[in-house]
Amino acid sequence: MSECSLERFFPEQCERLGIQASNIGRLHARRHYERYRKVAFLLKPHISSEDVVGDIGCGSGYGTMLLNAALYGNVRDLWGFDVDRDAIEYARIKYDASVFSTSLPCSPSIAVMVESIEHMKPEDFDRYTEKSRLICLTTPLILEPTNPVHITPYRTDGEIAKFLNRRGWAFITAMKDYNIEFTTGERGDQFYGVLRRG
Repeated sequence: MSECSLERFFPEQCERLGIQASNIGRLHARRHYERYRKVAFLLKPHISSEDVVGDIGCGSGYGTMLLNAALYGNVRDLWGFDVDRDAIEYARIKYDASVFSTSLPCSPSIAVMVESIEHMKPEDFDRYTEKSRLICLTTPLILEPTNPVHITPYRTDGEIAKFLNRRGWAFITAMKDYNIEFTTGERGDQFYGVLRRG
């Protein structure tokens, strides 16, 4: 199971795997769903019927299924990928098993990264987005980060922009939810961005 239970959201119990539903309260649970709804809203004007959407770092799969429902019929394919085998097994049991994988099926034309870029090494980010034309991401912006599982914590939107611009990505749109409390107890802003190769 994942090292830090606050980093994985399991909407329901899965007795078969011995996974309990996340006990994070209604507000935090609602925020998990809201992030994916906002991502779908931000993506819709930029997608085509030829796009393959990859939910990179999909965790337990609830968000991948929200994206699938929101983008159904508008993209060629949509799948979820995560390196956490327990999370992927949970997603396969609870949702459509064919949609989830612990190995990257392909480099998607649109890479979705909801609360996952801060968990990646730069070389992994580059590999996951190698052939992508768009990225849609969310990440917490926390001035004094304390979360030990974030490989690259971002403090400001300038930091995330610098990281992405260096890799050839340019913003189409960006927005923030201000001064929220994350499940880890940290406070900061929730950043959203859609980027194209630029």
